[in-house]
This record gives sequence, C-alpha cells and structure tokens, in this order.
Amino acid sequence: MSQIATKRLQRELSELQKNPPANIRLVEADQLNKWIVEFTGAEGSLYAGEHFLLQFKFPSDYPIDSPEVIFLKPNIPVHPHVYTNGHMYVSRGMFLSRQDLSRMLTAMSPNGGSRVPV
Repeated sequence: MSQIATKRLQRELSELQKNPPANIRLVEADQLNKWIVEFTGAEGSLYAGEHFLLQFKFPSDYPIDSPEVIFLKPNIPVHPHVYTNGHMYVSRGMFLSRQDLSRMLTAMSPNGGSRVPV
C-alpha cells in the first residue's frame, strides 16, 4: 500500500473510531485495507430499523482508486446502485475529494439524504 494511502486510511480510521457518524458503526478494521461498517436505517426512512453490513476493501492507490464496497449477506438492499451480489457502484471520483471517509459514509447511508441512498 502506498504511503499516501496508508496515511489517509490511518487518519480516516482514527476519525471514524473517535467520531462515528449517526447510525454508522465500525464493526471491524483488523486490516487497514479492509473494514466492515454497519449502517442502521433511521426512523422515518425507507430503511428504518434495518441493519446493513458493508465491507470496504481499499486499493493500494486509494484515494486515487475507489474502494470496493460490498453489502454483506443476508441483508442486501434492492437499489439501482447495488447489484444482487451485494456489490455497490462507487464512482471513481467519489473518494478523490478532500472529504474524509466519515462524510462519505454519511452521504452513502440510508439517512444521509444523498442522491444515492442505500
């Protein structure tokens, strides 16, 4: 993994552990390049009360290349940006911005109000 990727992931992991976004919980990050995150649907949302586990696999050239994001079974949502095998479409530029991963997770969450709710 590149030094840039390592440094950014260490910073983002630390931030996620200290200040997790609402309804988002880090489940596992034993390896710096592979995290499991839980999203919980907010009350009043389409996904209220539902729990989703997502696996993030970060490439060695992160953030230039986006992570692989997969919804883990058994709860894979039906959504235009989520394939039936749980893989989620993530645009290459989504992680290139100066936003940190916590903000991106909030935007991707069922409660974040993004154009791509999951």
